[in-house]
Amino acid sequence: MITIGLSGVSGTGPEGAADPRPRVAVLGPGMMGGEESLALADTIGVDHQALRDALKGSPVNAPVALLKLAKIDTGDESPDFSLRWATKDVDLALAEAWDQTLPVAAAIDHRWHALVEAGLGQADVSAVRQGLGEAAVKS
Repeated sequence: MITIGLSGVSGTGPEGAADPRPRVAVLGPGMMGGEESLALADTIGVDHQALRDALKGSPVNAPVALLKLAKIDTGDESPDFSLRWATKDVDLALAEAWDQTLPVAAAIDHRWHALVEAGLGQADVSAVRQGLGEAAVKS
């Protein structure tokens, strides 16, 4: 059995080795998509709970994004997984992609590095919402 979570990939055998590279393809876009959805919801006046409810039954639901959206709404900014470590994982995936092109990972890498350089490296990975505009921060 293999489990992919914020703390890594776990399981038995080589397929369950704690390797951060494959999870980047799931968690990176999920985090960015969730944060951008939240920013758009704020801009067009969609309630956060209504957004979470709509995503719950959706085939495009990313459970980690739902957890982060709920955490943001409660004002909990304690880090589950720091942006610095998440950025390191994206760097590893890009460095070892060989001849494969990972355009989504490259775009996330660029964005996350800018946030780390802005001093948000120790913040939770949900800090990716920073810089999406004032609408991205629930008041």
